[in-house]
Amino acid sequence: MSDPRENFVLKQSQWKPTNRIIMNARRASFDVAPPTLSYDEYSEHLLRQAFALDPDTRERDQLVAFLDDTSALKHIHLASVDLGKPEGLCFFINIYHTLLQHGRLILGQPTSQNWALFFGR
Repeated sequence: MSDPRENFVLKQSQWKPTNRIIMNARRASFDVAPPTLSYDEYSEHLLRQAFALDPDTRERDQLVAFLDDTSALKHIHLASVDLGKPEGLCFFINIYHTLLQHGRLILGQPTSQNWALFFGR
């Protein structure tokens, strides 16, 4: 069975910058159901999933479920996130950390030599 890390990554040299990659090309926005949880609960759910995954075990079903769930972020309308409430701030903090874990799962753990490249992608 193939590794989802390779199946769901698009590397396109036609884009600027040329080292840009799309790390989750598994689902288009019309191909995934919107989240049924509130935006803050959904961000918490994603972060829990991300921390539960181990990049060394390559548990395909859990990784695919996580990638599908991150694709559902396309349905969250950022205008509905109220930054005046703690839930709004928590949403963005959770999503930031989820995407860091997402990058670590797909690209691997950054080293001191490739740290800037990791965060540049």
